[in-house]
Amino acid sequence: MLIGAALMIGLQIISIQDGFKAINFDVIIFLFGMFSIVSGLDRSGVLRFVAARMLSRAGNKLDSILLVFVIGFGTISAFLVNDTVALLGVPLVIQISKQNRIRPTFLFIALAFRLSIGSVMTPIGNPQNLLISLKSKYFSTIFNVF
Repeated sequence: MLIGAALMIGLQIISIQDGFKAINFDVIIFLFGMFSIVSGLDRSGVLRFVAARMLSRAGNKLDSILLVFVIGFGTISAFLVNDTVALLGVPLVIQISKQNRIRPTFLFIALAFRLSIGSVMTPIGNPQNLLISLKSKYFSTIFNVF
């Protein structure tokens, strides 16, 4: 993104002032906060605890681990922003793959698919879904009732 922004300014497609105006500090602060929270959860051992709980439910079979992983993260990403769930999922994949001595590739692929599929189920799972929902007549009609 930095290269793209530099090219836009360097090729004089937009001015430097417009480039600075295009920066959304709310998003930057949100992402910084989420990275900080996930880092704190990882350092405090909470993610290791969650990984151990997931493994205790699934046993040591890869099929069971994948099933628990897919259902758990699919459900979570339907109700939380999928970027946040992805930040939580990566350290969990690493922790679970280390504990079971399996390649993390399977779990990363499952995480990517479930985050995408789970976030489509509700308007709040993905920011784009929320924007589309807010512009639609159906969604506006539902919330005008309340």
